[in-house]
Amino acid sequence: MFRNLQSRTGSRHLFFTALCCSFFLALEGINALEDFETNRIEIELQESDRNYLREGTSNYEFQPVKIKVNGGPAVSSEMKTRGQSCLFSPRRCFSMKLESEVSFKGNPNQAFKSKYLYLASLWQDKGYIHNRIGAGFFKKRYLFPPRFQYTEVVIDGKHQGLYMVMEKPHIVMRDRYKAEFVGRRSYYGILEEKYRAKGQPDLTSQFFEGQSRYSMSFHFFYQLLELEGEQLFRVLHRQLDTKRYMEWLALNSLMMNGDYTDEVYFYVVPPRNENQNRQRNRQTPQGRPIRFLIAAWDFDDLFKPPHRSPLNNFYYKDLLDRDLFYSVEDPIDRKIAKDSYLNERYRYTFNRVLAEKLTEQVITQEFDLIKKEISPYLDIPEVLERSKVDQGREGKPYTRQEILDLLKDREKKLKQRRKHLLKILNPEKPKKVLKEAEF
Repeated sequence: MFRNLQSRTGSRHLFFTALCCSFFLALEGINALEDFETNRIEIELQESDRNYLREGTSNYEFQPVKIKVNGGPAVSSEMKTRGQSCLFSPRRCFSMKLESEVSFKGNPNQAFKSKYLYLASLWQDKGYIHNRIGAGFFKKRYLFPPRFQYTEVVIDGKHQGLYMVMEKPHIVMRDRYKAEFVGRRSYYGILEEKYRAKGQPDLTSQFFEGQSRYSMSFHFFYQLLELEGEQLFRVLHRQLDTKRYMEWLALNSLMMNGDYTDEVYFYVVPPRNENQNRQRNRQTPQGRPIRFLIAAWDFDDLFKPPHRSPLNNFYYKDLLDRDLFYSVEDPIDRKIAKDSYLNERYRYTFNRVLAEKLTEQVITQEFDLIKKEISPYLDIPEVLERSKVDQGREGKPYTRQEILDLLKDREKKLKQRRKHLLKILNPEKPKKVLKEAEF
């Protein structure tokens, strides 16, 4: 009797489980067959500015333009060119500040409203997929704040091809993260200021006149690299989110980013509450210690060789040969590569990202998502036709299949690279089990 009851109960359980699985698989099947909606931006220039798109090759600020997004009402906007390499492209890149917010659809997880926009023409991005690959995977590790979508762009009735529209990163950090300072790192540890909260005056000292205390702190931050081992790690972590920085390094290595040293933002947010403020420093906010957080930027050079420079190709070539670093042009990166204590933590972080966060299944899902996002644009003849002016095309437009085949190739290479790195990292029992609290 018990056996019969158990059998009937088990059968009901299996039936219910099968029914639920069928329902969710059906939903997934429907979603898998449906591509996302497309975006379309229409821009109307003033008569005096129309000649610039044909002949101009310098930075240019347009007279106020009219913009329609996805057939909505016309909105007035400030607009200027951005990106040095884009100035020489038939498909320019733009920075925009609209009078009111506009909405972008597409991937529901990245749908957004904003009036502060970057329009990236992707003319150097082979197949229009590398910036999207980088943005997606860095966002999974909380290292890429802006939301983004693909979009068509039409200027004065002429189709300009496929673009990526995104929120301006420093505006996102300012408004969403409440950052009081945002800067972008250039070479030699110099921080280019993008935003500073009101009430933060320039310094007046002889060596830092005209700079902020944030820039000064970032400069002195590099002087800490004279320290070594655990002492360096403890001091460094007080002034930099070392965990996220190491994750940023790891992802750049995983995706074979050929140029990333100067493609990174550092920003500072205030303590969450007064108690935290008192714990960090018993002084006023003006005098409290500064700790930098990090955000990635610009992924044009994924799946390319390391940036050619004396530091990478000659002086520190042995560090790159180990494969865990893809560039050592910045002193912080070289220190992490050479200092055994920091390197142990980097290897632990790298291994954890690959083994737990960016599994092969996660990679497959992300590439499936990218295919759904870009596919509907590849059915638009003007998008493919306009691609013939992009870098390396020499008058030959892309085909739909060419781009989808490239996407498959990048997925395959990323999975191969992940397996290769896991073998180097040797995920078997580490010498010391590091706890999350140590970061």
